[in-house]
Amino acid sequence: MEVLQTVLPILVDILLVVFLVVCIILGIKAIKAMDKINALVDDAQRKLDTLNGFFSIVTLFNNKVSLIAEKTYSLFDNLIDKLFKTKKSKRKKVRDEEDELDDILKEEEED
Repeated sequence: MEVLQTVLPILVDILLVVFLVVCIILGIKAIKAMDKINALVDDAQRKLDTLNGFFSIVTLFNNKVSLIAEKTYSLFDNLIDKLFKTKKSKRKKVRDEEDELDDILKEEEED
């Protein structure tokens, strides 16, 4: 019984030291893994920032093409209206178009 009382605390101390060393090693590996993950996230963020610039250019181009298409459509629509409509409907159409253009300009200013 005396042998057990002297050997058991030594055995527990050895196991605690081994457990502490294993925890330290796992902590170091976790820190290295986190550094690698941070590097990957930084790289992805840098690539995403370059794509954001590209998409803003595409959006700007799309807005301009849409504006040109609307103006072209409006021009042809006005020409057809002038050929086939009466004076009253012409005035109403002009007012409607002015309102539409005001709305478009407000939208452009908001962007």
